[in-house]
Parts: sequence; structure tokens; C-alpha cells
Amino acid sequence: VHNQLTSQNPFPSKYNFNYLQNQAIGMLYLRYSKYLTQSLTLRIEDRPYLNKLYAVLDTKIEYDLTVSKSKLYVSIYNLTNTNYQYFQDIPMPGIHFQAGIQFSPF
Repeated sequence: VHNQLTSQNPFPSKYNFNYLQNQAIGMLYLRYSKYLTQSLTLRIEDRPYLNKLYAVLDTKIEYDLTVSKSKLYVSIYNLTNTNYQYFQDIPMPGIHFQAGIQFSPF
């Protein structure tokens, strides 16, 4: 096995310094009715290896089913379809969603 340490790349792992340098998070919670709510989350992040700021907007819409103490929800991630990476050379997905039902036994 060849050790890839060189003067240009003293660290063989791409994951050594993938930390957040700066981050700001803002949230907005909206109630449309007694049963229907929406939350919006905006994250602005700065990672040193990307050399740029990026913003990601997510939302979650919930409908409360009070009879069964459950909630239907739809979450949509990366509404802005931003190209960004948590780890170098591993891109995060563009706009994507998740839907489901949450049960609460109590």
C-alpha cells in the first residue's frame, strides 16, 4: 500500500478538515388552522474547503389528526436546490422529500 502523503496533500483523508466555519439558522413557524402547520428552516453555512457561503431552505407541513393523536406530514428538503457538500467531493442531494405519519400512544 502506497502512502499518499505529499507536500501538496499532507493529509491523505478528505474528511480531516470538513468542519463548519460559520453557520446561521433561522426558523419560521406558521399555523394556518387548528390542525394545519408549517415550519420553514433556513441554514446559511460556510465550510473552509468550499470557499463560499451556501443557503439551504427546508419546510415541513403537518396536519394534526386529533382523534387518533397522530400527524400526517410532508417534509421537503433543499427547496432552493442548492449544490453543497457536508464532506468534500460527496455532494448532498438536490430537492427531495419525505412523507409519513407520526403516531403518539399518549
